[in-house]
Amino acid sequence: MRLSIVELGTVAPGTDERQALVDAVETARHAEAWGFHRVWFAEHHLSRSGASHHPELLIAAAGARTSTIRIGSGTVLMNHYSPFKVAEMFAQLEAMYPGRVDLGMGRATAGPVIDLALRRDRRQPTQDDHTQQVAETLAWLYEAFPAGHPFTGNPLIPSVPGVPQTWLLGSSPSGSNLAAGLGIGYAFAGFINPAGAAAALRHYREQFRPQGFGLAEPRSILAVNVTVAETEAQARRLVGSAKGFYARLRRQGATRCCRVPMRPPRSSPTPSRSSRPGSSTGGGRSSSPATSTGSEPHWSGCSRRAGPTS
Repeated sequence: MRLSIVELGTVAPGTDERQALVDAVETARHAEAWGFHRVWFAEHHLSRSGASHHPELLIAAAGARTSTIRIGSGTVLMNHYSPFKVAEMFAQLEAMYPGRVDLGMGRATAGPVIDLALRRDRRQPTQDDHTQQVAETLAWLYEAFPAGHPFTGNPLIPSVPGVPQTWLLGSSPSGSNLAAGLGIGYAFAGFINPAGAAAALRHYREQFRPQGFGLAEPRSILAVNVTVAETEAQARRLVGSAKGFYARLRRQGATRCCRVPMRPPRSSPTPSRSSRPGSSTGGGRSSSPATSTGSEPHWSGCSRRAGPTS
């Protein structure tokens, strides 16, 4: 099992997006030093809590500061873009950082206003053409258009033989079915639908059929929220930031993550295993303990999702 990170570019309290972007690139550098297999950057538009709006920019920046760790998108929202644009962009990233680039493809709404702002043609209603978007992107990358197709015979970057690894990101059975049918990697968002993870990943492995898109056998990722601290007691306190963020998001649409006090309440019981170093608890995004003085609030992280990969 390999461990990887999804970096959201979280804007910590008291800082700004510029610092968040610096921190995101530093995360990639440290992740490489610590032995993580890959780091992916998210796509969240007009987010006040996350600065990773365009993953391809952070991929390029992180690639320049690292040398071995895989770098990619988690995810490119295909419902907003031309398949040609996405394929050519990631082919160019592969040319810059050969053998290290991952193209993670998915879909999501950013709300009616932002969805409309991202559309080039606003005269027609949106269509659910996710399958066609992903398939066309693969056809561009692998020169797989059939004979007679108007795009046939137009290789993206013919002087560069490499192709980025392709992944489909999802949280429902339809995603596992599409990834298996196309024969590409599949990343399941367990932090969104934990109850459906086992069935979706099992279905993907059972139904996987190679299609000439880089894989001879299934390759999967399970993405989960994890909070890490020196002790279990600290981890349980820190995870409150992420839980508070999601609770506010469900109620009113949160724009910032929650602060966590450095000092736990005096009445808080000490877990029996709190003396064990390296304890962790699920349910929050990965974080690391910080040092502060007095009773000033401390930023708990709320910036990264971790995922075991195969």
